[in-house]
Amino acid sequence: MRFYYLIITLFLQALNLVAQPADAAKLSSEQIASIQSQGVAGIQSVFAQSGIEIQDLPSVEAFASEVVSSQLSNSSSTETITEIASSVTIALAGIASSGNINASYVIEYASSGVTQGVIKATQNNNSGLAEAIKAVSNGSASGAIQFAVDTGTDIGKAVSAASSGSLAATIESTKEADLDIIQAVEASSAGLVSGAVNTSAELNADIAKTISAAAAGIVEGAIEASVRENLGLIPQITAAAVGASEDAVHSANEADLDVAEILKALSSGLTQGAFKAIPGQGGNIRIFIEPIENPDLLGIQKAIESGIFEGAQRAGYLPIIHTPFEDDPTVRRVSPVT
Repeated sequence: MRFYYLIITLFLQALNLVAQPADAAKLSSEQIASIQSQGVAGIQSVFAQSGIEIQDLPSVEAFASEVVSSQLSNSSSTETITEIASSVTIALAGIASSGNINASYVIEYASSGVTQGVIKATQNNNSGLAEAIKAVSNGSASGAIQFAVDTGTDIGKAVSAASSGSLAATIESTKEADLDIIQAVEASSAGLVSGAVNTSAELNADIAKTISAAAAGIVEGAIEASVRENLGLIPQITAAAVGASEDAVHSANEADLDVAEILKALSSGLTQGAFKAIPGQGGNIRIFIEPIENPDLLGIQKAIESGIFEGAQRAGYLPIIHTPFEDDPTVRRVSPVT
């Protein structure tokens, strides 16, 4: 199915490359003001004026990047970044839905675009870059879930697409700008999990399923972007697990949720996502990779587990490890049975 969609998409993109002007994603001052004052409705109106076709996914990505970068200044707060990213995701997914285009495809590209836009706008702010990346990722996940709930579409597909697009773009953009990739990946995965947990709790969605889907998208984006950028898999997978786990604990505590259950869902999603992405069978469509030859499956599984454990420890949570020994609650270690 992914193969046939790729052929169709490439054909449509080839047509649009001829039809679209080079500056189709550039916004006028009036359009920027319209977006700032009208939010989702303004974004949709400006997109209609741009002449971009919603199925031209690279142009959608460029538009999303331009919208975000045009709205930011040196004084922009993380709350502003999150709100803009969420609005862009909802607006473009809504256009896709009304045009009978798979909204998850658009969400993935929109999430990539807003991430690129934020990194471009804040890359010289070393102290605030990680927080900006976390905020934009939060907004992408939140907007995807909000759109899915509002329209009755599949939440899992929407949040997985947002997570994959955001995490992959984080790797690509930070490498291109020669920034700290590991720090950026931790921030992106943390923001995606924060958006997934908080928005699911707010909208009474199935939090465990949403977290698992977000985690699958996170690790898929980490693997596929690392392959495309010729980076080793283990550092990015570990960083993604660390950031996701640390914020999962914080978000679960704030929402009064069962931390152990949240981490279980996170672990399940990361593992399933990794073992689908490695043979080139990831569920999202922005990046296609050939099956990875002779993958270190044990190393990847250990990277996920150690990352989850490290992130949970950073957040002050020490999970109980299940072993064939009796638990000693005084030291939270295990003693062998005689």
